[in-house]
Amino acid sequence: MDYEIADGKEQATAHKAMFARTFFLCFAASILNGYLFSYIQETFFPGLEGNPVDNLSLPEQLFLACLIAPLLETLIFQYWAINILNKVGVRNYYLQLVIPAVLFGLGHQYNPLYVVAMFVAGIIMNYLFLYCKANKYKAFVWVALLHCLYNLYGTLFV
Repeated sequence: MDYEIADGKEQATAHKAMFARTFFLCFAASILNGYLFSYIQETFFPGLEGNPVDNLSLPEQLFLACLIAPLLETLIFQYWAINILNKVGVRNYYLQLVIPAVLFGLGHQYNPLYVVAMFVAGIIMNYLFLYCKANKYKAFVWVALLHCLYNLYGTLFV
């Protein structure tokens, strides 16, 4: 009996460690995505308009990028989109990964390159959302946090 309890605790610890690795890798992939598309834009398309939020003061940018956008966009592009797909019978993992990501990209039409960059970001966030949902983690909370951290990093460093 004691071995079963120990095994349960070890499994829970391993499960949490796997989640932490997954979250970190999603964050790292998001950051790399930001740098990659910033590089492409600066190198090959220097005249493209960026996100209009960039024209606001830093406190305004942080409020919008780290609070409002992550909450609203996670609600719309992960929570609602994936739940609607489930309700209409679309339960294929890859469709649930890609369709909301397309919508997420199209929701950021500042320029064509930005749409592609946000499609990739949408794939990363949808992956985390589906992973959390499958593993009984609070998908909305974790994806909103990832989105917040990604936007915070982008606002301050990219």
